[in-house]
Amino acid sequence: MLKSGSYRISSELLLQKIQYNRDRGLQGEVLFFYEGLRENNNELAKVLRSGAYIKQVTFNTAAIKVQRFTRDRHSVSYSYINVSGTTASQPQYDWVDEYSQGLARVRMGFKWGYIDLTGKIAIQPMFDEAKSFREGLALVKLGAKWGYIKIPSANLEAIALLK
Repeated sequence: MLKSGSYRISSELLLQKIQYNRDRGLQGEVLFFYEGLRENNNELAKVLRSGAYIKQVTFNTAAIKVQRFTRDRHSVSYSYINVSGTTASQPQYDWVDEYSQGLARVRMGFKWGYIDLTGKIAIQPMFDEAKSFREGLALVKLGAKWGYIKIPSANLEAIALLK
């Protein structure tokens, strides 16, 4: 946060925060609000241009994995990684959510479905919108209709209760 009301971060504190990120392998920031950069004859913008942002940096995913993030991005696909950073499921999804009740919501293209704990598709991506499972049900949208699906058993497909 660069600026909020009458508060504006000092250039020293801003540089300390950026160094904190660099020490942890993070090579970029999101700064709010733009007006904070422009105050006092562009003081903060000049500090960034002459120091922390003087050259372009590469995005070091290996350093970020060390921080134990749970998702890994490969190009435009997501997969799961374990705490040691090893890929646990192959990157094939455009989006992967946290697991809830043994299933994780995934998006492939413009459709949502669910995968099981092994990374296999449990419910084919077919929904226009989908929520995570809670108490054995998940809210889904198919076309203009909303309804609930149940967690599939070993022998049954998910049952859509569309209204």
